[in-house]
Amino acid sequence: PTPVATPTPVATPTPVATPTLGPGLIPAITLVSSDNSTKTVIGQVSNYDATYRWTFGNIPTGASASIDSSGLLRIYYPADCGNNYIYVFTGKDGQEGRSKAFGFEMNCVKLPTPTFGRVSSKLGSFTVPVTNFDSANTYSLSIQTNQSARATIDSSGLITVGDGLGSNGGATVFVTVQRSGYASSSAQVSGAASPLQAGFSIQLGTPISNSTGFIVPITNFTTQYSWHAAPEPYEFYRSVRVDLILGQVEVGNLRPGELLTIEVDAILGGNLVSSAIISGSASPARP
Repeated sequence: PTPVATPTPVATPTPVATPTLGPGLIPAITLVSSDNSTKTVIGQVSNYDATYRWTFGNIPTGASASIDSSGLLRIYYPADCGNNYIYVFTGKDGQEGRSKAFGFEMNCVKLPTPTFGRVSSKLGSFTVPVTNFDSANTYSLSIQTNQSARATIDSSGLITVGDGLGSNGGATVFVTVQRSGYASSSAQVSGAASPLQAGFSIQLGTPISNSTGFIVPITNFTTQYSWHAAPEPYEFYRSVRVDLILGQVEVGNLRPGELLTIEVDAILGGNLVSSAIISGSASPARP
C-alpha cells in the first residue's frame, strides 16, 4: 500500500504588539486677567507644548478661544458679567488625549448699592427717595411684604408705595439696580402709611361769588386724601374742580346770580372718608 502523506503543520501567527500610549498632557491653566471693557479673559498655560494639538470645547454662544505660541490662552466672552468655563483639549500621536476645564468670571464693576433718604408717611402710602439715584441705571422694585401694595419709582428716584397699603399699613421694598456691563446690586427699605385721622370731617368755608361761579375754601384741606367735587345733582356741563394747590373748590359756567349745590368728597384708597354739601351762586348781574 501507498503510504499516506503527513500534513504540514500550520504555523501559529505571531501576535501583533499593541502600541503603548504615552500619558498625554493635562493643561495647567491659571487666570491672568478679565476685562469687561474688551470682553476678554486671559489665561496662561504653564506647561504649553507646541508639539501637541490644542482644541477647545463648551464654547459659549458668541464666544471664541485661541492659544498662542507662548501658551497664552485668550477667550472672547461677550456676556456682560458672570461665571462660565471652557474645556481645553490636548492631542498628539502616541499620546493619550487629555483635557482640562478652565473656569473664569467676567470682571464687572459692581453698581453702588442703593441708599435711601427719609421715609415720608401719608395716608394710604409712603415715599422714600433713592439718594444715589442715577438715571443711567435701571431700577426694579418688588414688594417683600404686604403683597396687596404696589411700588413705583419716578424719573427723580422717588419711590412711592401705595395702592393697597391701607391706613397705617407697612411694606418692605426690595430695590435692584442694573446696567449693561456692570454687576447689579440691591438693597431694601421699609416704611408705613400714616394712621387714618379719627373722625375726619370735611370743613368748608363760606362760598365766595364771582362773575361766572363761586369758590369754596376747604379749611382743613390735606394732600393725604384724594379730593373730588361735582354738582349735586350731577350736571355734566357745569365746571367744578378742586384746586389741589390752593385747597379750594372752584365752580364755573354759571349765569349771573345762578345757584348751584355741590358735593365735596375726601377719598382714601378708593374709599370715601368724608363728604360735605354746600351751595353757592355766581355774582348777580350788574344793573
